Amino acid sequence: QHAHYMRIYETLRGAYKNYKATLELTKPDKFCLLLKMSLSCLGQLLELASITEVGHYVEEILGYLKSCVTIEPTMTILCVEQLLKALFFTNMASAQDLSSPHHARKTGKAARLTSNMKPGLYHDCFIAPYTQYTQCLASMGPKLTTTPDTENESVGVIGWIKTRADRRASMTSKSSKDKTAVQNYIRLFEPLVIRALKQYTVSSCVVLQQQVLHLLAQLVQLRVNYCLLDSDQIFLNFVIKQFEYLEEGLVKGYEVLIPHIFNFLVLLSYERFHSKPVIAMP
Repeated sequence: QHAHYMRIYETLRGAYKNYKATLELTKPDKFCLLLKMSLSCLGQLLELASITEVGHYVEEILGYLKSCVTIEPTMTILCVEQLLKALFFTNMASAQDLSSPHHARKTGKAARLTSNMKPGLYHDCFIAPYTQYTQCLASMGPKLTTTPDTENESVGVIGWIKTRADRRASMTSKSSKDKTAVQNYIRLFEPLVIRALKQYTVSSCVVLQQQVLHLLAQLVQLRVNYCLLDSDQIFLNFVIKQFEYLEEGLVKGYEVLIPHIFNFLVLLSYERFHSKPVIAMP
């Protein structure tokens, strides 16, 4: 049934044996490149997977990811985040379930701007909201007029909003049992998350640190108690200490890292996410 994936597994295992036996460490190894691309493909598959498809394999997938985190930490942490999104109904597959086939449309200008532009205060406050607003008005233009011969009496903007709200409510009630079961998965992620925190503190790779912060932000948004992951706030103090290095210009690529640091700190300031206050906003 999974012969294709087993062949990939055997290829990776054989490449890993050669990787351990090689003495040439000056240039990128073929195994590292193969592993990176394999993890990238896994992340894309998880973006389109549902909990029914991956729920039975969570522990097995996490076991494989534990073996990869030392060699390719960035892509491994990305896969951990993608697996979380699949379990908590926040990936692309879940978003498609909430959307109506009658209202399916192409990616709007706002989404393209969000994906192409670097995040900034002006972009977040003005450009993205304005483009989203104009896109919404343009997409609902045909619905602003009522048609007496339609089967549904609730037409127009109000009817469209009501339909979307009813559909979301039905999806929420349908998945409530699944979400209760998903809570049992969260402890399986703790070893990898703690490993990611340690990788952040010992690495100078901005891309890796950015991915770790993104994973933590995802966990906090999923109502995971941050105090259980960093009870002594060692990681949090390290992140705050980074501002001194950023101020002195000792961090290369700081413009990529700073937005993720602030996003992480702002999420931590919400007291309802934690069992005790973690950080206070001035």
